Amino acid sequence: MPALFALIAFVLSWIFLRGYVSLAQRRGILDVPTERSSHTSAKPRGGGIVFSLALLAWLIFLPDAWLFVSLALGISLLGFLDDLYSLSARLRLVAQLAASVILLSGYGISLVDSPVYYACGVFVLVYSTNTFNFIDGIDGILAGMVLAGFIWLLVLLPESVAPWTRLVLQGMIPALVAFLFYNWSPSRLFMGDVGSAFLGFVAAGVTILESAQSPWLLVVFAVVFAPLLGDCLYTLIVRSLTGQNIFAAHRLHAYQKLSRRWGAHAPVSLIYSLFILLVCGPLAYFSVKHQLPLFVAVLAAYLPVFILGGWTRAGVAAERESQAVPARS
Repeated sequence: MPALFALIAFVLSWIFLRGYVSLAQRRGILDVPTERSSHTSAKPRGGGIVFSLALLAWLIFLPDAWLFVSLALGISLLGFLDDLYSLSARLRLVAQLAASVILLSGYGISLVDSPVYYACGVFVLVYSTNTFNFIDGIDGILAGMVLAGFIWLLVLLPESVAPWTRLVLQGMIPALVAFLFYNWSPSRLFMGDVGSAFLGFVAAGVTILESAQSPWLLVVFAVVFAPLLGDCLYTLIVRSLTGQNIFAAHRLHAYQKLSRRWGAHAPVSLIYSLFILLVCGPLAYFSVKHQLPLFVAVLAAYLPVFILGGWTRAGVAAERESQAVPARS
């Protein structure tokens, strides 16, 4: 993508977000703190809609991607409605499953011909859509990690990918940079489900569709986003083993416990983002370009995440959920 287009996309995203903050404050589209929140004051939410608008604006360059774009926008709309009306988990899950099935079938991936890959694709799409949402709990962490991850995906995608695949990721990067100006600690705007679920679906969707021809891309995706996927996986395993309701809302992720322990959001978000940029991305790169065994890359990417989970006692509900938390401001 020419630098001029990237600059224009960044400027337009920044201007839109500035206007959205004022609109959300006037309309009362605010995230009001609860006992599970990591912030102490009401702030505008739903700023992640800028990612949907960025993708929609790029549709003119994506004539072959109308189905992908439509489904991603549908996931974004579902998230926006959830931000406003708190939709049931069952409704969201059914909609995500439907979008995943339509996406795979619409791009020629057959349940009959490839049942294992099809099931894997649906799982990765739904898991990523929700996992990205779960990680959006402190200032800047999700946008920072996705920005670093998308940069590496662009580097690692094979030359044979559909042109629109690269354009989707390229269209997201300027919007993510602009969003970080408002979401980095101390934040002025929250992403909301409208942005987090959308980013998870886009990231997984691009990977799944292209891995039909290059299966190793699934492992690359897992390595690049190891801090994000691994934090959620470790927490889910611990909560399952300790008999907790894994569907109940909580704040027991490693990143959440670390931010409370340190009393700040920015250092945690920076560490997670840099881990993708400086560790996970290079591991995936050496696996693809220099024959580093993929299992070695997976182990090297996930072991530190699981060690952090153990050190912070992620998933363990012993500490009181009502204790004071650092201000997300």
